[in-house]
Amino acid sequence: MPRAEDAISPLLLTLYVLLMILTGVLNSLSYKKMLNAYKSQDPVNHPHNYEFFVNEINVAMYFVLAWFIVLYKRYGKR
Repeated sequence: MPRAEDAISPLLLTLYVLLMILTGVLNSLSYKKMLNAYKSQDPVNHPHNYEFFVNEINVAMYFVLAWFIVLYKRYGKR
């Protein structure tokens, strides 16, 4: 059973949902752009593969976002 202090207004919940959708769309667009920028132009003669590092940047972005959410939930409502 949710506590009264954990209640959230429908407007704020809608804002959170829209921000998360916007973040997801922008992330997928930037991920695709970065993947195209760092792929090998000549895979036969220069077979480097930087997609792994692009994926790590993507994970780091979500980690930082989650970190800020945790900090807000812990220290923001006092």
